[in-house]
Amino acid sequence: MGSDLLDPGGLAPAAGISIGLRPAIDPLEPGALDGDTTSPGYRSFRQRCGGCHVAPSPSGKRPSEWPSVVRRMGSYVEEAGLLPVGDEERAAILEFLDRHGRPRR
Repeated sequence: MGSDLLDPGGLAPAAGISIGLRPAIDPLEPGALDGDTTSPGYRSFRQRCGGCHVAPSPSGKRPSEWPSVVRRMGSYVEEAGLLPVGDEERAAILEFLDRHGRPRR
């Protein structure tokens, strides 16, 4: 593993989780969201997902793939002792991801 994969900014430990790798994901680009940057889902997604790692582009997965990712990340949040994602917030995040996920084929 090369040092180029490490988190040089040291941002992840500040979130309460020690993450040493930056996964190869396309980052969230607010300009690609057709102006959807004020919805509760966007705000929660950006805050929750960007608090521990680079918030990924919603188009990186199909809408049907996001629920399992959100569930898995929610378990990491709880394991780290951070404030759990509630049902309402999870629903808003999933709605946002459904709107902006990779087009269905």
